[in-house]
Amino acid sequence: MATGRGRILQQHWLGLQTLRGPSRGGGAARGRARTFGFRKGPGVKCSAGSAAPRCHARGGRHWESSFSCCSGVLDGMPSEILLKIFSYLDAVSLLCAGCVSRRFYHLANDKLRWHSLIARYNLSHLTVSTMIGCDRLIRIFCLHPGLLVGVWKKEEELAFVMANLHFHHLVERSTLGSATIPYELPPHSPFLDDSPEYGLHGYQLHVDLHSGGVFYLCGTFRNLFTKKGNIENGHVKLIVIHLKNNREHLPLIGKVGLSWKTDILDGCIKSCSMMDVTLLDEHGKPFWCFSSPVCMRSPATPADGPSFLGQTYSVDYVDAEGRVHVELVWIRETEEYLIVNLVLYLSIAKINRWFGTEY
Repeated sequence: MATGRGRILQQHWLGLQTLRGPSRGGGAARGRARTFGFRKGPGVKCSAGSAAPRCHARGGRHWESSFSCCSGVLDGMPSEILLKIFSYLDAVSLLCAGCVSRRFYHLANDKLRWHSLIARYNLSHLTVSTMIGCDRLIRIFCLHPGLLVGVWKKEEELAFVMANLHFHHLVERSTLGSATIPYELPPHSPFLDDSPEYGLHGYQLHVDLHSGGVFYLCGTFRNLFTKKGNIENGHVKLIVIHLKNNREHLPLIGKVGLSWKTDILDGCIKSCSMMDVTLLDEHGKPFWCFSSPVCMRSPATPADGPSFLGQTYSVDYVDAEGRVHVELVWIRETEEYLIVNLVLYLSIAKINRWFGTEY
């Protein structure tokens, strides 16, 4: 196991750098948060309330040839035509398009376009189950895929929209998909597992916890493995940080909080942050990738392990491919959070599709 920033998708990142031009840096495994704020006032009473349409990928050709073919046509189009094309995109697709180039970034951030986009949604769809945090001014709601909406507490009006974008397949999602025709991944050819009886082995995880360019954790964990018998409720358990092994426990650097900003106000929601995860299989291929807001909460039941001198918290993320469970302890003497447990639960169905096995 090793910690540090790591560049586990360096080749893909360098390709993105060439396409996008100079950047301010960051590991290839990270996601990217994009924010658009709104002034508080009349006329902005609708928001991205329903779950945004999926922004996955479609097509069987290799993405490099597809991108080179499309980019030349798109770059030669007048701005008026590109704005018309962008008018058909949903919120997440529009934010994806803004990551392709500087020109696309400026076109995608047109305020009139965003106001007309947000007007399509209704705040009534936001429920307590989708709220992940709040402060004295706003409440924030997590909408899939990867959309975060801030709503003013007093008047139930939209404050800002934020989207988290993972770099994996970002170019394809940005250029080859739309709200009406999502870009789907090419059919996957299973990597045949030569030793299925030994379970999973040789995995590598890169995980970031961050907010507004400030990173609380940026770690890489190598040579992860699990036995075939570690199957619970349709998932394989992959332990990254052991609860009972204090040599593996890691601190979070700085005060954890999700920073937000609009045209006139800004703030920070305590205990919330962005989580970016990239899990590589034994062949070095991205097996599971996501970027999502998460929140620390007091656990419903105490951890089955050593007792710690401090308040305990947990962070959980769940989607169709797996689950992440993190347990933390607040150390009052040093005023920092300590990660004492980090476990991945990978879907058996996903593993069987990926390797052609029958677990």
